[in-house]
Amino acid sequence: MTERVEDSSQQVIYYSVLLTDLEILGLVDIQISYSLTDNHIEYDLSKYTIPIYINDCESLKKCIGVFFGSPFSMIIEKIPGINFARYSIEINKCVCDNPSDFFVSMGLLKDILINIDKHTIYD
Repeated sequence: MTERVEDSSQQVIYYSVLLTDLEILGLVDIQISYSLTDNHIEYDLSKYTIPIYINDCESLKKCIGVFFGSPFSMIIEKIPGINFARYSIEINKCVCDNPSDFFVSMGLLKDILINIDKHTIYD
């Protein structure tokens, strides 16, 4: 999915990209913004359109451990109204000012998602 937004001060392109072959887990959000006022390009990488759902506390601990020390921050919300531990995890924007940092961040996020797939119970 691609969306292009333009206003008088910037142009923004939004992408949802399958970063890995992990089906829905590998779907991430990319935003590329170009500021017309200061000639600056910004690359944002996140995962919020389709969050990760973790189904037990042990998997949540492992997921936090996988993210620890990375440039990504997590938004963790406990799902209310059910009789077992279930959490929604979104990944906040990681903002990069140049393409090389952006591609390094994409590689790190891909490795994180692969580790979540290997070590946690999610859906």
